[in-house]
Amino acid sequence: PQVLHAQYRHMTLESLSDGYLAQSLTTDAVRDTYRAITQLINASSESKIALVESATVAWTRAFYAVAERCRWDEKNVILFCGLEYAANVVAATKFAREKGGRVVVIPSESSGRVDTIALEKM
Repeated sequence: PQVLHAQYRHMTLESLSDGYLAQSLTTDAVRDTYRAITQLINASSESKIALVESATVAWTRAFYAVAERCRWDEKNVILFCGLEYAANVVAATKFAREKGGRVVVIPSESSGRVDTIALEKM
């Protein structure tokens, strides 16, 4: 609810003024957000933090940042659980097709947890 309320307040502020004024009035809140995240994850600097529009965008950027630095061939395997967001699997599958390797989905238990016994047998 906190995020939703913050978005609503900001959109209301923009509708009553304009985007530039709304941005200037919320600069401190944005700066505080970067500071809080920097402390939370013990980052070396606020400049190391990137806020994006969605979890999917964040995941995809992080995945490609790591994956691009690895050596890829047909032996590489990218593991996902059965409850992964489809967009993440699509990005990884596309990457694996282009660079080599394959995507494998680890079976889940009825509770949704990764089936570790099935994983060991893979």
